[in-house]
Amino acid sequence: MEYYGDFFGGEEKSVVVKSTVRHKPDDDKSRSQYLPMLEMAVAESPGDARMWAYLTREYFFHDKWRKTIESAEEMLKAGGWYIERAASCRAAGEAFTKLNNNEMARDWFVKGVKEAPDQLEAWYSLAQFNYEIRNWQGCWDSAIKVETLQREKHYLVNGDVWNWKCFDLLSIAGWYLDKKEEAMEYAVKAIQANPTEERLKDNLKWMQKDNDNI
Repeated sequence: MEYYGDFFGGEEKSVVVKSTVRHKPDDDKSRSQYLPMLEMAVAESPGDARMWAYLTREYFFHDKWRKTIESAEEMLKAGGWYIERAASCRAAGEAFTKLNNNEMARDWFVKGVKEAPDQLEAWYSLAQFNYEIRNWQGCWDSAIKVETLQREKHYLVNGDVWNWKCFDLLSIAGWYLDKKEEAMEYAVKAIQANPTEERLKDNLKWMQKDNDNI
């Protein structure tokens, strides 16, 4: 099966399992009017952390990577809610991956964890980054937080992260770390929460077949 990591272009063959998890904007809504309004808002109130948080997210939706990073930096200077600060860090981290700067991307994902160590979304982004650079231990250590953290209720909670995405990454990282039984158990958990995703089922079948041949 092929490895589908964004940093490897999907070109590397004969690697065990595959994942295509990425953050996606909401394409159901027209966002054309948001950006100029938010830019005007921060120009009028440069100390408003929440407006910087919204602007950071909007730049990210529009693929304005440098602007995303600059806005995230301003958001951190302004203070604000630690949940939104962590989200801005994650946006900057992803922006740096788009700019092929893994070192800075890692720094920003780590910043996101430091801002909100009790939020699984922050740990998941770091786990996903480590998956993409094939740092399996780092991926495992971050995704395993799903077992200990408590889900909260706010608008930045990502249900998929809690329900199956961390289990998916644990199954993949666990396989490469020779935690075969745990990897298959986490694959089952991911499938139970997302039974329509055929990739998860294919991964589990591959693991079971390969494990039987050992």
